[in-house]
Amino acid sequence: MVSLQCNLCSHIYDEAIEPTLWADLAADWSCPICGSRKSSFSVTSAKKQTVVSQIKKDEISPVSY
Repeated sequence: MVSLQCNLCSHIYDEAIEPTLWADLAADWSCPICGSRKSSFSVTSAKKQTVVSQIKKDEISPVSY
C-alpha cells in the first residue's frame, strides 16, 4: 500500500484507507479537494491523522470583551 500527496493542496490519497488502489483509478480521476490530475500527486510517507484532544474545564479561561 502506498500514500500519495497532491502537490497543489497536500491532500493525501492513502491506499490503506481508500476503496480503490491508485493504479486502478480512472485516467481522468482528479483530486477531490482541488481538482488536480493524477500526475500532480507524488508518493509520500505522510498518513492521514485524526487528532482528538480532551480539554479539561479548568484549562479554559473566560474571555472578557
